[in-house]
Amino acid sequence: MENIHCIALRTVRHSDSTSIVTAWSRERGRIAVAVNAGAGREARRRRALMMPLGMFEGIGHFKPGEDICRMSDVRLTPGATPVPSAMGAVVALFLADFLATVLRDCPADPLLSDFLFSEIASMGSLSETALANFHLMIIYRMGHFLGIEPDLSSYAPGRWFDMREARFTTAPPLHRQCLDPDRARGVVLLSRLNRRNLSRVRLSRVDRNTLLDSILDYYALHHASLSSLASLPVVREIFT
Repeated sequence: MENIHCIALRTVRHSDSTSIVTAWSRERGRIAVAVNAGAGREARRRRALMMPLGMFEGIGHFKPGEDICRMSDVRLTPGATPVPSAMGAVVALFLADFLATVLRDCPADPLLSDFLFSEIASMGSLSETALANFHLMIIYRMGHFLGIEPDLSSYAPGRWFDMREARFTTAPPLHRQCLDPDRARGVVLLSRLNRRNLSRVRLSRVDRNTLLDSILDYYALHHASLSSLASLPVVREIFT
């Protein structure tokens, strides 16, 4: 038995009585939690806590040789606030989908956990303008923890971005996995996003989706393909 602090990522129905919640935990990294799928008040309360990016904690019951744990005394993490808007719910769904994919088989990482818990806890206080850019910030900054952060020291105006080599070049590389100078500036913009300036960065839906396409192409080269995320078409359409 162990106190566990979690961020819910994905829920799938396991049987008539049980669902399995994939979560990121401070203590053990990625874990799977069995949850009662019944219709009672307690089952509904737990499911509400474990919506995408829901922050919850409790006592994990781990058994040697078993991949799925059960939790008791499940409760909302202190300081966590729900995202009030429909836009926020879509962003949460997309980011939970993204994290469930890129954090496969990841062990516990204190610095990564500090980043995720801090940023996700702030979502409930963000304006809609900030929320529209929040997923771009998280995806870019996750590159640091995954070891695929671009080399910004090689940037200068007018340079190309070689996505294979993760650096800027004075001339286009001899392959197609690159960004021309106009799109290459977007990499620098992504690197400068933080919680304090999210609401000041005004982007059109076209610009936002162009940035998203660039970073998803970059992840496909260096970590994992994200083009099949079920929530991707929704997040492309919602921002105006």
